[in-house]
Amino acid sequence: MDGLVNQGVYADQITFRIPSQTGYETSASLDSITVPVDAWLGVTDANYHELRVRRSALASSQTVETNLAFIVYASDRGNTEWGLPRFTPPPPINSSAGETAGLRLVMVAPAAFPTGQRLPVVLRLERPDGYPAWLNGRGVLTGTSATIQLRRGFGSGRLPAVSVQSTQTLTAAVHSLSAQRSITFQASPPWTAWSGKVSETKSWPSRSFLHLTNEVEIAAGAALEIGAGSIVLLDAGVNLVVQGRFSARGTLDEPVVFMPWDEARPWGGFIAQTNTASIELTGAILTGGGGDPLYFQNHFAYTHRLEQAVLLLHHGAHAALTNTFLIFNSGQAGNGWDSFLTLDQCVIQHCLTGGEFEGGSVEIIRSGLIEFPAETDQFADADEDGLYLGGGPHTIRDSLIGWTRDDGIDAGAGAAGLVTISNCWFEACYHEALAWSGPYRLAQMDQTVIVNCGQGIEAGYGMSPDSPIIHAQRILATGCAVGLRFGDNYNWGYPGFLQVTNSLILYNQRDVWGMTWQDWTWRTNQMDIRGNFLSAPNLMHPTNQVWNPSADANRLAPFTPGPPGVLVGLGLALRSGTADATQFHDSVPVALSSFSTRVVQVDYAMDQVSGATRRGTLQFLPGEMLKPIPFDPSVDRKNWIRLRLDNPSGAEFTGLQQVFFKPEADLKPNTLGLLRAPSGMVVYWVEAGWSLDWALGPAGPWQAIPGAISPYAVAPAAAPQYFRLHR
Repeated sequence: MDGLVNQGVYADQITFRIPSQTGYETSASLDSITVPVDAWLGVTDANYHELRVRRSALASSQTVETNLAFIVYASDRGNTEWGLPRFTPPPPINSSAGETAGLRLVMVAPAAFPTGQRLPVVLRLERPDGYPAWLNGRGVLTGTSATIQLRRGFGSGRLPAVSVQSTQTLTAAVHSLSAQRSITFQASPPWTAWSGKVSETKSWPSRSFLHLTNEVEIAAGAALEIGAGSIVLLDAGVNLVVQGRFSARGTLDEPVVFMPWDEARPWGGFIAQTNTASIELTGAILTGGGGDPLYFQNHFAYTHRLEQAVLLLHHGAHAALTNTFLIFNSGQAGNGWDSFLTLDQCVIQHCLTGGEFEGGSVEIIRSGLIEFPAETDQFADADEDGLYLGGGPHTIRDSLIGWTRDDGIDAGAGAAGLVTISNCWFEACYHEALAWSGPYRLAQMDQTVIVNCGQGIEAGYGMSPDSPIIHAQRILATGCAVGLRFGDNYNWGYPGFLQVTNSLILYNQRDVWGMTWQDWTWRTNQMDIRGNFLSAPNLMHPTNQVWNPSADANRLAPFTPGPPGVLVGLGLALRSGTADATQFHDSVPVALSSFSTRVVQVDYAMDQVSGATRRGTLQFLPGEMLKPIPFDPSVDRKNWIRLRLDNPSGAEFTGLQQVFFKPEADLKPNTLGLLRAPSGMVVYWVEAGWSLDWALGPAGPWQAIPGAISPYAVAPAAAPQYFRLHR
């Protein structure tokens, strides 16, 4: 080969040539696709590639075959994705009205609240039995300009501050579901400034208004209790140091709220570092904490993130949180070392990470851990995990983890232990939903859904003779770059074992992947993948069945978050109705709110300035959630393009139905163009700070169109219409 070596690793691209040889017939294939010889070939696709070259001697017909494996990786993502296709989790598509039928919407907000502060609000979608409903929705808050996005049943927000003393009824709605809360906004509540040491037992009554101006310490043997509906504002960096017992006795109707006195200056957190410490939070909202960006650098030798945790538990401390919500905090949500934490019906959202817990025990029940730190398409490799777990035993059941810029659960270096996952949902984790590695790690998973993640289940590097050991059954993994993976993206050791049975591993770019970069081998002897349904035959794992959508669709029923067969939500998997065409080299993604047991179809039209329209139909088979609309090479990207979806079958539009792609080349200054298509007309321009005017004649009079932004839809009229840009 010219320019290519076996097991080579290349940043962003590789160019090579397969030379012919006199007296031989030479043929070659790259990733099973025939390629020419004696021509320079370029590969830019970040992925693992295999080149097979076959030479047959013309005189003797003797044949020699050479196989070369190599990796092209995306340099902006470093070595974290060696051998994997570039993957970006799509934004959520809201669920349909039919999917949410029969559920209930729960809203949590303070009953009494000071004016001048943003109001924290939490929404949950629940089944009649109180368990989470794995559905997306847009929570509309009537009487305000705010909405709250629910991700698989969980969401939170902060409403604009109310400046006038009043009592207001706040109503939230998702389709036909609604919830109400009456809130009294007080202009001058009776604040009690307080700090210092609690040496005995102290109680603050319900609806207290406390201002903590400095550190509060609860001594061993002492107790502090705060009553329902109380508001606790803390000055910058203020901590609550717990050596005895602390309890907040709130309810869903009257939560206890901890938040900063000045939102621009976060408070600290709860600090419990002794086995005499006990923290009980019921019906509480903790927001605006974690204020020290270098807390762990200054106080401890090592942790993956340096930022302060709102809930720090070390050396045998205990914490039990029920219906408690850690939202919009500057640092980590939690950090534990040989301590004990229970979360029941809680929400952790918009923190840097859900937390790192080494040793002790963590139990999470009916809770949602999402957006670390926020849902985005921006890549980062910064340990922004849902949870980082070491030691154990740890248990997570009936819970959601998703929208993380790193892993859902990372169980890497640290003490040995067992992690049990049951009836959970993982979604939109940039790297792995479940990244198992480290010494003597044992993980058991059952009845769990993994969608739209970089990798679903990974049995990664090990640090002992036989770890990690992973057992999973009744798993659905769909829409991921890789569904099941033995190995990791580093050239380290892999002594563990991955067993997955009785599962549906469907429509991933690779359903099962077993390559390791320590020796560039597929570790079939360390994988037991059998009795599953895969999208296509896998010669490395032959004891599985190939998914037949028409015959096997009902097998999805135990996993569907809504009633099987109901219309699901549908939309373009984009974050804006205007995008750059350069972001989409080959295709544009379309997504469902959930996989369906029925076939879903939608038509699409790609309109161009020339008047040409490219049409087609997408079909989602049972189990699929994400499909691409191909960009035809003949599409003119030098002008605006409109892509529109129409005529859904088996679904209803709940997401973006159309998108406008900006031209790849800059338009000439002051250009005002017209895009005309069967679905309507728009005028477009690129100059910032210009206004659009219209008139009935070329001489005017001209009238400004308030708020017009490019592209702007125009409707045909009986009389001619004229448009101009004006500055």
